[in-house]
Amino acid sequence: MIAVIGGTGRLGRLVSARLVEAGEHVRVVARSAPSALVPGAEFVAADLCDPSTLSPALNGVDTVVAAAHGMSPAKGESPAQ
Repeated sequence: MIAVIGGTGRLGRLVSARLVEAGEHVRVVARSAPSALVPGAEFVAADLCDPSTLSPALNGVDTVVAAAHGMSPAKGESPAQ
């Protein structure tokens, strides 16, 4: 199983979709569930800022793809900063 951390974001959704299309079992890991999950993927809530949530979210995972970042667009944070 492949976990996509930040799988509900712009990059994470694209990566998750391609992995599912390639026949991989994908677990999307993010702070909150998306309004629409990539078809064929599963979702588990976890927060990188709360390490206690990561172990359960990654149980049974062989590979982790990091598509998350610590910036909050709601707070005006961006890669440009």
